[in-house]
Amino acid sequence: MKSLRIAFRSRPVQTIIHNSFNSRLHIHSSFTRRLSCHSSLVLDEEAAPPRVEYQYNWIEDVESLEKYVPGGYHPVMIGDVIKRRYEIVGKLGYGGFSTVWLARDIEQQMYVALKIGASDSRMHETTVMKALSNARSCVSTTSVAASGADAIPAVLDEFTVDGPNGTHPCYTTAVAECNIRDCSFLKMFRLDVARVLALKLASSVAYLHGQGYVHGDIHLGNVMIKLNSGLGSLSVDQLYEKYGRPKTEDISRVDDGALIPNVPARAVRPLDLGKTASEISLTETNLLLVDFGESFAPAKTSRPCEDCRSYLAARPPECRFEPSSPLSFSADIWCLGIALWDLIAMKPLFNGQFVPADSVVAQQEDILGPMPSQWWNQWKKRLEYFDGEGNSTRGNDTCPPIDAAFDAWGQKYRAKHKSGVLSEDEKAAFVSLLSRMLCLDPRGRPSANEVLASEWMKNWAMPSFRQSFVDTPE
Repeated sequence: MKSLRIAFRSRPVQTIIHNSFNSRLHIHSSFTRRLSCHSSLVLDEEAAPPRVEYQYNWIEDVESLEKYVPGGYHPVMIGDVIKRRYEIVGKLGYGGFSTVWLARDIEQQMYVALKIGASDSRMHETTVMKALSNARSCVSTTSVAASGADAIPAVLDEFTVDGPNGTHPCYTTAVAECNIRDCSFLKMFRLDVARVLALKLASSVAYLHGQGYVHGDIHLGNVMIKLNSGLGSLSVDQLYEKYGRPKTEDISRVDDGALIPNVPARAVRPLDLGKTASEISLTETNLLLVDFGESFAPAKTSRPCEDCRSYLAARPPECRFEPSSPLSFSADIWCLGIALWDLIAMKPLFNGQFVPADSVVAQQEDILGPMPSQWWNQWKKRLEYFDGEGNSTRGNDTCPPIDAAFDAWGQKYRAKHKSGVLSEDEKAAFVSLLSRMLCLDPRGRPSANEVLASEWMKNWAMPSFRQSFVDTPE
């Protein structure tokens, strides 16, 4: 799920829908500084009369407006009542195939998160979530294991809604006010808080894997914190008084034509219900792992590594070099390792912004060490980054090894933000754990339970976890 504060589109895109919303063909026109400058034709397989798909003027911090087409998003406005029960009072976020709204359940007099999928989306995630919820009774009563099971949101209601773009799968869950990726933007968690969040996230993955499921898209944007904000006691007017009214902006077509019914009249920006990372205390570290749209059970369903949907900088290397091999639990461990780095450090471990995929491969080689020899030999563009002996030819653009990278991109910023610096012993244990989780060969990565049993988790994360219960008020 996304609620990014900045979105970029580098060039306009001519879009022809060939079969469904999920199988678009993108044809880039010549580069221009304009964000959007044309309409395009949409053709179906039967050569029916062409349907014009309009382009809209770009609005910051909202979903792609061009996805309000048959097969795409459902148009929603503040004040709408869905299923004669859920009053829309704000937006929480959006993803490539869904929008998520803050709704007031009129029947239960409570706030819920309402996820509305694109009509062509394969919204099977409620099946996964229900299976995980039903298995909670079998979980160990130890507090660590329980925190993992409790991180899976329960489905409160499930239904479909019809609209101009089709029939859309919907479900509701409890509201988690704080997205970890957003709340840590330019901020850092206190060290004890970061340790607890790391342990609970690893525990949630261990629970998920123990039930036979791969998450498929682990990153801090899919990890929420359940704050004790008293949100449920507020009326809608009190909610707006505390957090501000939703910010909206008129949607307009690039060609200045009238809007069609498939598109809402106004775009809605996400509400900010949370705190910044530095404001979060040990008692506010209850988290939810969300967005199970890419989840699957390897024992029942086989998916190739090339089907991985993780963003470029977090994508496991086997997706590049072993694309036909089965995607499995080890891919989650790689993504979990990236997420743990992001919890503790300030700068990302790998830079995937505005760079080719081969640049990320080169960074992985710099930071983590030599890749398997068969991968090295099949990497056609390696000589653009390394000489024949495997030495970097990029000068100052070469990344440091992981321990030096942690000093430069983690420790230095933790000292600057006064968020707590890791001791040399803790740093060594943390870097050792990440080095194992980010083993380039997926067969060398630990299981989620082995991550929980690691030296860093036992000697540093666990004491902070226990302290979080001591600090909890009666």
